[in-house]
Amino acid sequence: FMAILWSFLTETSPSNVTEVSVGMVIVVTAQVLAVYTTEQRDRARFLAERETRNKGQKALSLMESMLPKEVARSMRQNALQPAYKYTNMSLLFADIVEFTSYCSRVEPEQVVKMLTMLFSAFDNVTVALGLYKVYTIGDAYLVTNEPRKEMNDPAAKAVLRMGVAMLQIIQQVRDIVKHPGLDMRIGLHSGEFVAGVIGTKLLRFDMWGPDILNGNMCESKGAKGAICVSETFKSKLDR
Repeated sequence: FMAILWSFLTETSPSNVTEVSVGMVIVVTAQVLAVYTTEQRDRARFLAERETRNKGQKALSLMESMLPKEVARSMRQNALQPAYKYTNMSLLFADIVEFTSYCSRVEPEQVVKMLTMLFSAFDNVTVALGLYKVYTIGDAYLVTNEPRKEMNDPAAKAVLRMGVAMLQIIQQVRDIVKHPGLDMRIGLHSGEFVAGVIGTKLLRFDMWGPDILNGNMCESKGAKGAICVSETFKSKLDR
């Protein structure tokens, strides 16, 4: 740019490139540099703001995947309650039969790979059925209908379909990992519980109440490769 500008000035005043011409070059160059600097600064600010928005959106998406929708909304609005009471809830408790035996036969990396394969498939079904995965602990998997404070739909049939799908998925996974003993033990129960967000850095939505214990017991006393259903849950299906 400087060469072009200087060529223009020398061509228009070939015999006398005055101090005025040099001054013009300096002024124009300064203006161009100012515009360029401003543009670069604005671009850097735009990219930084976009990155911040993207990170914020990712953090929000992660939070919403970990918490029930109403609880996540309360947290965004700084209106999170210490505890929430939910009624008309359907609970699915599941764990892997012969998980300990499988872990003793293979390397730890294979255990993690198997759990990732299994739980990722479970997660996809949970989302497709509109249910809420509360958490996984080791080989245990806990699901409920979407927790809502009012007009809660027990979604008993959807929870039952979730259990059936889990039995089908574990059959596919055990063929892949070549451990015929792997299976699921599943318990379904309906009731109420108190829940809340635990922690400030590592958030966890946890639940308490007699019906949580009853649901867990329904699973632990169930049969391998079968779904144990409580009378309370069965009454929801019959409606």
